[in-house]
Amino acid sequence: ALSYGYKAIDLLSELGEEHELARAYYTTSIYCNIAAKGLELERKSKYAREALSYSKKAVELSQQIGDHFLLGMSSIWAGSAIVDFTDRPDSATKHFEDALECGTRTRDNYLIGRASYLLAHLMAWKMIAEEDPEKIKEESEKCEKHSEDAIRHFKSISNDQEIASSYYWHAENYGILAGSAETNLKRKRILLRKSIEAAKKGLEHAQRSGSIAAMWFILHPLSKSLFLLSTMETDADIKKQLLEKSLRYREENIEALEQAMPYYFWNQGVYHNYLALIQAELAKIESDKKQKTKLLEDAVENAEGCINLCLRSGSLSQGQYATLGRYYSDFGGILDQLYLITGSTELFDKLLDIFKGAVKTYAKADLPSRAAESYWQQAKVHDKLRN
Repeated sequence: ALSYGYKAIDLLSELGEEHELARAYYTTSIYCNIAAKGLELERKSKYAREALSYSKKAVELSQQIGDHFLLGMSSIWAGSAIVDFTDRPDSATKHFEDALECGTRTRDNYLIGRASYLLAHLMAWKMIAEEDPEKIKEESEKCEKHSEDAIRHFKSISNDQEIASSYYWHAENYGILAGSAETNLKRKRILLRKSIEAAKKGLEHAQRSGSIAAMWFILHPLSKSLFLLSTMETDADIKKQLLEKSLRYREENIEALEQAMPYYFWNQGVYHNYLALIQAELAKIESDKKQKTKLLEDAVENAEGCINLCLRSGSLSQGQYATLGRYYSDFGGILDQLYLITGSTELFDKLLDIFKGAVKTYAKADLPSRAAESYWQQAKVHDKLRN
């Protein structure tokens, strides 16, 4: 597809066919975007640069021509390339807002749905990178509105794959809100159950679509919210049931992504983090010491794999640094849990390295309070060493 795209751009440039050239630029930028996400890091940078360049040219030509549908689609992919391949995702907002305006002008449900989906995506990342609970709640309202708009418009054209993907941000919104802004346990549970319900609706559409991409995508918030709900459960049997469901969905999620996009390192890292957390939570209710230790050793392996995979994904945004900082902290918690079982002082060096990594990562995310928490965790490890 890319070779044909390059040839089309060359040929149409010579012929001066600006309308078709704009279409060729934005279409080729789509495949460059896919290639950059789905290939190893050494080849990623070339396609990422082309995705940014071609989509920008498509926007410029579409503006000159005055074709609102073409401008809308070009803006979608120009903004997507900025989100995916730069550390300044906020600068994509104008592109997505322009696309939404173009969709409204042309009354194109796909264009409106896609622009709304991407605006929901941006709002979710803003929530992740924010420390102030009130600001998180403000962004959450926007995320909810955009995701609902995306679902409604995609339903009007019966696009199951896009409906499933839009339910992802609907579910994630509730999950992030529960984890980062809500302190009342009853309201947390309500939000997590809403997240699970939204993800299950998305899963129905993903299964109907037959898309493996839609499957691995929507399985993430479903497994994640089941896990988070399990951490609040005091009944051991119910807790175990929730964790086993979460584990099953997580394993399906990882398997589907590895089949579809083996070099999509960021998402693989995210999913391995939650696999590690599920294993560590299962260890808390495991009575057999040998099995408990095995679960924690597997969790350590997956947590370490998470960090390595995320770091392999290339340039990270502020929201991604905030997320990665949390993964370092999660890893430290799992190592500490293993230490309490084994008493192995060999884990201390790794613990110190992990919390140092958390401090550096939170600093890059401009989250000083979370960096301070990681400094405190380092101090606690040093106290254990002295004792």
